[in-house]
Amino acid sequence: MIISFIKKHRIFLIFSIFFFLLLFQHQFLWLYHDDYGYASLSYAVDIGNVGHNYSLTDIFKFLGLHYMNWGGRISCFFIECLLLKFGLPCYRLFQSLVILFIFYFIYKFVVNRTKIADYKVALLTVAMYGIIEIMVIRDGFFWITGSVNYVFPILTFFALIYIMQKKQKSKLLLFLQIILGFFAAFSHEQTSAMTVTFVMLTLLEEKVLNKKIKKENIVTFVVAIVGFLLLLLCPGSHNRLENTSGFSNLSILGKLSLSIPNLINGVFSVWNGAFITLFLILVLYISIINLKNNGKNSKLVNVSSLSNIIIGVISFLRFNSNYFNYLPSLFQNQIYQKGLIILFLIQLAFLIYSFIFYFFKKDMFILKLFICGIASLSVMLISSYYPSRASIGFIMVIFVVFLTVFCQFFEKIKFTKCTNYFIISICLFSLINYMIITRGYYDNDKINRENDKILTEASIDIKNGKKVEKIKLHKMKDITYSGDQPYIDGFEYISIWIKNYYSLPKDVELIYE
Repeated sequence: MIISFIKKHRIFLIFSIFFFLLLFQHQFLWLYHDDYGYASLSYAVDIGNVGHNYSLTDIFKFLGLHYMNWGGRISCFFIECLLLKFGLPCYRLFQSLVILFIFYFIYKFVVNRTKIADYKVALLTVAMYGIIEIMVIRDGFFWITGSVNYVFPILTFFALIYIMQKKQKSKLLLFLQIILGFFAAFSHEQTSAMTVTFVMLTLLEEKVLNKKIKKENIVTFVVAIVGFLLLLLCPGSHNRLENTSGFSNLSILGKLSLSIPNLINGVFSVWNGAFITLFLILVLYISIINLKNNGKNSKLVNVSSLSNIIIGVISFLRFNSNYFNYLPSLFQNQIYQKGLIILFLIQLAFLIYSFIFYFFKKDMFILKLFICGIASLSVMLISSYYPSRASIGFIMVIFVVFLTVFCQFFEKIKFTKCTNYFIISICLFSLINYMIITRGYYDNDKINRENDKILTEASIDIKNGKKVEKIKLHKMKDITYSGDQPYIDGFEYISIWIKNYYSLPKDVELIYE
């Protein structure tokens, strides 16, 4: 009876366990850095000291000023401000659900492309969350402002492309597709690029292959472009860049000379080791298959494949490094470094071509998704720096590609034990990484709770007329598992937002011991 129930509901059970693991981990998520600014409607613009008790009207007023004076990602910040208005427990639950559905969509994209048992695909899918290492988790998932910008829009994008793949759609789904097209594009620059790219490639595919473009896809493309332009042409973004960044005054070549190395070093950083390992395994496999199936003996395929194999072999021989951060460490000569960047760009072009060659006739959906991942990274070419969270969109896309390719591989070899050992290995690594990260945030949780209690009580005392000049707080046990703190040099300004959040006077001194 129990076994029968488990077999029938195994996918639901796997994702339910995954959700409870997410929810448990998220109990140790707290406000960090500019989270306090958005949770008190005081980041970048001033609507008066409202603490963290504000109305919906206050949120719209804040977002209007934010759009005109600071930045255009107001759909993301609306979600953040609204959720934090109802408190951290509400936010923790909501983010856990967002991550759950992102990975459920990854599962849905993969499971229909393989004959591997659905529960094995589900296990591999949820295990991918544990492949994400601490610096990406810290900078993207467990920093609320980072998460609503870099993680939440991925769900909107995945929901959009999932609906677009459906052959039969109700009027409700058609309407939802159009709405999702707008909000996916009017969210964050990288997700916006992915959205516009995917819809545009879909229109091109329909025109070339089917000779007929669906009307709903045309409408989706139009609203996506509108969302993209509203984000791109935001007055606040231009005002901020002109006032705060010398990068905007550089020539195109000057910008690229900074952003290209930043992008390469960021994507292939050592803090992204587990993901890069999976990615390079994928690259090696695709390259070998391309060499095998190169019926026309294309020199470009051969050169691309051999280049990829060199990248992979050197990376695996280095163990704690990879090709793209090992070679620059050999010499410090500037001419050598510039020549190396040119070489890397050529090799990355070969790598992208290998994926295009492999998927062009096999699976257009996966090919379009991969190109969208490249588009998300390309946006960073106009940025002066590359934060670790900027890889999140690309990582999620590669999870789909990786799982699709390797599930199809295990389906072909038909070695059940080999497949099971692979799944067990991935799941064990994932669980260990999950436990290490969760333990790190758990160790800081008691300190966060105590600091929150101290600040809340001080706020109440001040409102009751008590004079408070200094508030003593505790430092985090391990800064790796928290956001930036006001006691770190260069981040003292965070205390201003903390005071706004707890409705504390500006002259109160926060002392961390």
